[in-house]
Amino acid sequence: MKQFFIFSILSIFFVCDVSGQILTPVKWKFDIEKINTNEYKLIYTAKVDKGWTVYSQYTSDDGPVPTSITYEKRWHRTSRKSH
Repeated sequence: MKQFFIFSILSIFFVCDVSGQILTPVKWKFDIEKINTNEYKLIYTAKVDKGWTVYSQYTSDDGPVPTSITYEKRWHRTSRKSH
């Protein structure tokens, strides 16, 4: 009886562990296209499995917020000297 009880408990932990796997319904791809010496086009492509949607990590009182990517304009200049 003791062995059956131990087996039952271990089985429950195993089943819970298997069903607790992390899902990855969205696969991201990132590309960069050079436009000129100072500009680049950043391309984000998300392949979303059927039945899934992508929302922001934040919510509002009106419901889910669509995903968006916002960049702050920063001026950064570096110079490289070739030897």
